[in-house]
Amino acid sequence: MDEQVDKCCPSSYTCRSEEAMGVPLTSCFYGNVTYEVGQDVPVKGPCRRGCQCRASLDKQHPAKIECAIVECPSKFSPLKPGCRSKFSVEECCEVEQECNDLVSNDEVVTNENVTLRSADCFSEGFEYYLGDKIFFGKAPCQYCVCSEEFTGSSGPSCTKMDCAMEYRDREYLVSGCIPLYRDGTCCPTDWICPDSPQIISDPDMVAKGDETASTHCTIGKTVAPRGTALKTYDCHVNCACSTPPDFTCVQYATCEIALSALKAGTTL
Repeated sequence: MDEQVDKCCPSSYTCRSEEAMGVPLTSCFYGNVTYEVGQDVPVKGPCRRGCQCRASLDKQHPAKIECAIVECPSKFSPLKPGCRSKFSVEECCEVEQECNDLVSNDEVVTNENVTLRSADCFSEGFEYYLGDKIFFGKAPCQYCVCSEEFTGSSGPSCTKMDCAMEYRDREYLVSGCIPLYRDGTCCPTDWICPDSPQIISDPDMVAKGDETASTHCTIGKTVAPRGTALKTYDCHVNCACSTPPDFTCVQYATCEIALSALKAGTTL
């Protein structure tokens, strides 16, 4: 991270590419370690199992890390009426089921002697019970499970989401593509690549060779200084040069919201 523009946000990042580190496309790279095709890769995360470095079927694409798909029991046995799944932040699948007469979306409790259970956790106006998953609108990259120790998105029983871009999307990264995020989400939903038809060609944004990675964002031969934006044909998408050397591309629900966000973060 380079010199900051203000006390909150960095002005740019310094990133070393696999090419700069000498990682061949015929090998895999994870956690600063190079793995050869056929080797097991210790990918972190409760839902990552049996990961290996595999050669691409298309020789034009780099080798990539592939992991087994974890199939949870709930996929094969749907919950019974009046039951709910309980989770742990350390486990991929549900750890148990809780069943009682009160946990039902369709039935009305008619027993006047029954005391309704109060919620165990509260967040952003919603109530949760022990073992419920909790996601956050204001912290989309955090995930928690309701527990007796729950204090918020960065407290106990919480973890940061892993988008797995380092290995799952290696093909896009080595091709110089930019992740496209949907507004309010953590992980990219698509990618914008140097030859993407979404990018509007602009002769004033062609690289001249004197740009620096700390002051300009680059995609292919197109560059823009910090505080400006890449021009695209989709008015829902804006790609601002906020923290060089990469553009930050976000897709919004409406063109009006996208334009407002663009005006707030750039000098049009």
